[in-house]
Amino acid sequence: MNYDKAYVIGSKEISKKRLDKFFKRNILKDKEVEVWPAINGMNVDIEKYQNLNYLSKNFKKNKPGSLGCL
Repeated sequence: MNYDKAYVIGSKEISKKRLDKFFKRNILKDKEVEVWPAINGMNVDIEKYQNLNYLSKNFKKNKPGSLGCL
């Protein structure tokens, strides 16, 4: 693949060790990597996103990471 930039979803406030581990292991050392801010999925107002039609009306929060990209 030919690209100059990559994105990673993460947060130093939520999981600094996880983000640090990514940057130590990543194979993108010659690419620009931008951190896209993650959110804590357990704190998301599900009803708000259902009303915006981003989530289905029968959506169930099974794992906190499932909503980290909203």
